[in-house]
Amino acid sequence: MADPQVFNIGYDLIEAYIGYYEDEWTEELHSEIGDKPITDDEVKLWMENKATQKILNHTPKRRLEVYLEWNGIIGYVGRIFELATGRL
Repeated sequence: MADPQVFNIGYDLIEAYIGYYEDEWTEELHSEIGDKPITDDEVKLWMENKATQKILNHTPKRRLEVYLEWNGIIGYVGRIFELATGRL
């Protein structure tokens, strides 16, 4: 059965993780499959599953960091996290 937390993950966060880790995961996928042919849909599903697991294992602050950096906001994670969590 799927983890209930998975259904609360916005696709924009999954996309940010895929973009952030794409190079690393592409190498990992190729080392796993070798010369076996794989469709674009299979690659997309593999990446989405990898992103979901990574998101579930990361702290909220790390999730924010990946999301903001992928969207071009660099250097403000600490301050944004403090503001969002009321830790002023």
